[in-house]
Amino acid sequence: MGKGFQNFMSKKDFHPSAIWNLKRKYEALEKQKMEEKRQAEMDELYKKEQEILEHKALLGDEKAKLGLSFMYDAPAGINKREEENKPEPKFEWQRKYNAPREAYARNNDQIVDQPFGIEVRHVRCVKCKKWGHLNTDSECPMFSKDDEFTSTNPSEIFKAGKASTSISTKQEPSVSKGQLIYEMKEEHGLLLKQKILSNIRTDECLTTLGKSEAEKAKEEAFQKFYASFSDADKYKILQKILKKEAKKEKKKKRREEKRKHKSK
Repeated sequence: MGKGFQNFMSKKDFHPSAIWNLKRKYEALEKQKMEEKRQAEMDELYKKEQEILEHKALLGDEKAKLGLSFMYDAPAGINKREEENKPEPKFEWQRKYNAPREAYARNNDQIVDQPFGIEVRHVRCVKCKKWGHLNTDSECPMFSKDDEFTSTNPSEIFKAGKASTSISTKQEPSVSKGQLIYEMKEEHGLLLKQKILSNIRTDECLTTLGKSEAEKAKEEAFQKFYASFSDADKYKILQKILKKEAKKEKKKKRREEKRKHKSK
């Protein structure tokens, strides 16, 4: 079966369903819309100017002299300055070459250009955060560099997770509240209120005092309790402790022997 008469005719230059004819029609319609919009803006501006002139004529010559609005109007023939805060271009070719575009295609992202043979793709890379390619394309500067968030290799993800767990298991040195307050002041220039500072200092003093007193009280109580026993009772306690340690060592030896037998 053939593709049909419509497909055959769409390849002809004169047929309206040809791709190049549809493109010309689209461009012509867009240009017509822009021209109509420009004409409407010019009509509004002309109407405003005529209204101002009519008002001046009604006020008369004496009051018209008092009007100073003409001092703030730009003279004819001088174009307005372009705004300094221009939007940043998505692609490098827009910054380097500043290729011109038609008026109807300036703010339309759906129209795809190919300036200087460069393929323009409206996609953004996850790794380098640039427009025009994906993280799986070889043109990406971070193509061979994998991390745990954007990596496509499972072994790299496993290695990164293992390294992060090993780092987290290490005990980090504790930092006191006073040291944190000093670092905040020196590095960032931040200060806490006097009420908060006094509360923090009192809490630290109470914690340090409580720990030392509790430890001393425990040691004294244990010494008094141990001194109350006779020599025979102390000997019995030592024997029980030694027996428990000997049992633990025997259990360890039995486990090691069982493991050796299983490995053989």
